[in-house]
Amino acid sequence: AAIIAATTVKFDHEKYALSEEQYVTVFRLFELLYRQLPRRLHLACREYYPTYKDFIATFAAQGGVIEACPQSAVGSPCVNLFLDPSGSVSVLSTHEKIFCYPYQAIGSTFPQSSVPHRALYDAAVTIGGAAYGAGVIGHVVVDFVTLSEPDGSLKVWVVDLRPTLSASLLHFQLFDFLTVG
Repeated sequence: AAIIAATTVKFDHEKYALSEEQYVTVFRLFELLYRQLPRRLHLACREYYPTYKDFIATFAAQGGVIEACPQSAVGSPCVNLFLDPSGSVSVLSTHEKIFCYPYQAIGSTFPQSSVPHRALYDAAVTIGGAAYGAGVIGHVVVDFVTLSEPDGSLKVWVVDLRPTLSASLLHFQLFDFLTVG
């Protein structure tokens, strides 16, 4: 799997008290990252981190987020939902993100095409229901990644949930209006 450096964030050690077993696990993870990162890291924000050394210096000083992208990823569908105050979940649109190297989204295609629509619909509505149960109402974007399994089947994983009215939904609604549905 390719490892993608996204951004850095500060980790508050005092806020998170770890058991001895958790410290050992974290230490082993750091050992693994120390050995693997130089060989596998693809910097996604070269304007901020031109070299691996620039990234790792900031990462070591501030902490950070490292995202992994499986080689079996074949798509990146997104679903725009509306969670009604009564609890109903509406799928407003779907789209597929278009990426260029190194993992930067440059556009979208409507509708998504990497996974059967019913499977994505069911997953999104289930996630929307859970978000509503946690107190979220209004517009929500659910980002997925589509993975190709060794047997040829597809699997979708949720990678992000954002309570927002997205630009992709606005674009979809504009073109839907212009083409009269």
